[in-house]
Amino acid sequence: MKKIAFACFIICVMLLAGCSGAKADESPRQTLERYMQAIAEKDAEQLVALYGGSYEGLIHLFPDTDPDHKQQLFEQYMKLLPDISLKEIIAEAEESEGLYKFTVTFQLEDGTLFETREFDTVTNQFTYTVIKTDGGLKVMELPPYQA
Repeated sequence: MKKIAFACFIICVMLLAGCSGAKADESPRQTLERYMQAIAEKDAEQLVALYGGSYEGLIHLFPDTDPDHKQQLFEQYMKLLPDISLKEIIAEAEESEGLYKFTVTFQLEDGTLFETREFDTVTNQFTYTVIKTDGGLKVMELPPYQA
């Protein structure tokens, strides 16, 4: 009986460990790739698990949403975004210990390059930061938004 209880305990611990954001042996690039996959799948739960940045922008964008309900903030935000996915990681560098910078491009569903426009500035390369925290690796930037 004790062996069965112990086995159940081990299985529960393993399942709970799998529910966290970044995996213990995961590289910063793998964390970024999982975040990009969550963007493509519009998976708000996974985005919350991997995101470590500020929620202020989302809170201001959706003032009627409880600021403590991070998944709902992401769900609403993802409804505003076009269907995009990671096209390419163009550059990656370790800026300092535990801080990694990546330059990425996204593509639309038809394979064309995703771009944002602000006045006469067109952006098609986006910088993402992955940092090592006590809770593992976290991505600090939100998915790109085009109004």
